[in-house]
Amino acid sequence: SKTDAFLTSTDWYPTLLEMMQISKPPKLSFDGMSQVPALLGKAGPRESITCFVPSYYPRPQTIPSTYTRRGDWKLIRFHGDGPQRADRFELYNLAKDIGEVNNLATAEPALVKKLNAEMTAYLTRTEAVVPLPNSAYNPNAKAAPKQSIAPAVIFKSRDKNQDGFLTLQEYIGNPKNRNVPVLTKRFNDWDRNKDSRVTLKEMKGTK
Repeated sequence: SKTDAFLTSTDWYPTLLEMMQISKPPKLSFDGMSQVPALLGKAGPRESITCFVPSYYPRPQTIPSTYTRRGDWKLIRFHGDGPQRADRFELYNLAKDIGEVNNLATAEPALVKKLNAEMTAYLTRTEAVVPLPNSAYNPNAKAAPKQSIAPAVIFKSRDKNQDGFLTLQEYIGNPKNRNVPVLTKRFNDWDRNKDSRVTLKEMKGTK
């Protein structure tokens, strides 16, 4: 059978509890709704659905966002992605534009306002941790200069047996999550006399 009912993953738990006639655990609040009516061919319990994505993902270039579906309409709020780090909105009529190509947010400001209010109410009710603008953000700020660690500090921390020499193994330490080829090349560049040991003077590049 088929249904046009809105369903989300948080609906599975209350749906399965009702189907198995298991009482809801005390003091537990459901994020979802039981979809038993929809499974029985009746109208679904939802008139709309909202989903919050709080994280950044490199693929497919996802940023924190929330969407609300009501009827044929889908509003997406991209948190902090607009001018001056304000939220940015996209609105689509999925009945006519299933591929979400034609953004109607500018053409339908009243609908954006209505769906956004519903979205905000959901985020508040579920105590979602929504990204907030950083008042100290400066897009023109320059990166702080990279702080280099003094050779003497590195040498002292790596010379475990305190014999005044560093072996390659001592310099690399635990190889896990370290760029061993780069560290090995650096060690070999310091080791001018090729005795497989490096002194502090060699590390400093002095004679």
